[in-house]
Amino acid sequence: MAIWKKIIVSGSTGQLANLEVDSLSSGVVTGNAGNLTTTPIAGIGNIVATHGATGNFSGSFSGSFIGDGSGLTGLASNLTVGADTGTDTTVNLLNDTLEFTGGKNISATVGTDSITYNLGNGILSASAITAPATQGQVQLSTNGSAQSAININSLGTGDTPTFGGLNVTNDVNVDGSLTVNGTLSYLNTTNTEIKDKFILLNSGSSNPDDAGIVVDEGSGQGAALVYDGGKARWGFVETLSAATGSVETQAYSAAVLDQNDSDHNVAAAYFQKRGNIKVDSSDNIWIYV
Repeated sequence: MAIWKKIIVSGSTGQLANLEVDSLSSGVVTGNAGNLTTTPIAGIGNIVATHGATGNFSGSFSGSFIGDGSGLTGLASNLTVGADTGTDTTVNLLNDTLEFTGGKNISATVGTDSITYNLGNGILSASAITAPATQGQVQLSTNGSAQSAININSLGTGDTPTFGGLNVTNDVNVDGSLTVNGTLSYLNTTNTEIKDKFILLNSGSSNPDDAGIVVDEGSGQGAALVYDGGKARWGFVETLSAATGSVETQAYSAAVLDQNDSDHNVAAAYFQKRGNIKVDSSDNIWIYV
């Protein structure tokens, strides 16, 4: 179909539907200071630079650049990151990798366009912590939803806590009285020093008549020095278990009364028992039989 077409000569202005330039000898599009200037175009189009062409683009663009972008300049390539502690650092967006790590008992997992932090056991997590009406408790709220109160029972110098068990790996100093309520008390010490002048035995036993000291010769039993309350005498036992509740002596310990000692009552019925010895003022020795 024959139509009229405009002939464009040097120095004139023309409007073209498309302009395609192949294999420029110098890589320069001549015109206003060597730049290719465009005005708003209705519709969508692309400016494609091929075969190593370089140049400057100004204005705003939509769409995408084709290529690795290694030759582009003037773009932000550094990112400054900081935290609550530590010194701010700079990450090169072209070459560096920004790594997110966890902390103690916290791990980080990379997913699709996301990083998930995982809290290990023993980590307390909540969006809010409030103090309920009960003293010694805290209440956690997760995403605005209040959860059950948790007892923390902060200890003070005037508190009297109760523990189900207590294991202390270092020294313990008790400035007040120490009361131990139990079946047995174990002292696994190399040496034991007792400041008291007198030791009270048998104060809480179900049988308040018999008591003594057992030397462990194996399996919690051995030779014993005991007091037989039924006979009101001290004596000896060859082998006695420390867990026993009563005892019968196998030999008596003889008491010696000195008549010259005013504190010794040689006439007291308590000491008039077989085998006890009396020394009179003339140094005569007597045995009670």
